[in-house]
Amino acid sequence: MLNSFQVLLLIAGTLLFYLSNKNQQLLPKKLSRGFRAVSYLILLCAYGFIFSQMNGPSVIFQSFVVVMLGLIIPPFVALFTSHNKGKL
Repeated sequence: MLNSFQVLLLIAGTLLFYLSNKNQQLLPKKLSRGFRAVSYLILLCAYGFIFSQMNGPSVIFQSFVVVMLGLIIPPFVALFTSHNKGKL
């Protein structure tokens, strides 16, 4: 149960990080700088939970995979939703 909570925190942190970037395409305007700080805080809490529950290479691998997927998926979602709106 705690592992899924850690993954959700990592996904929420990376999504907020992406949405506060100036090059994001999901929202009409990027989120404010406060959300970037919140995303760092969420990611820090997630890593704290992960390091307290697991140890060794599994921690590094799990966190890298989830963050990598969290930063890859939103641009593809934006690409497919903009195609439906006729922006391409």
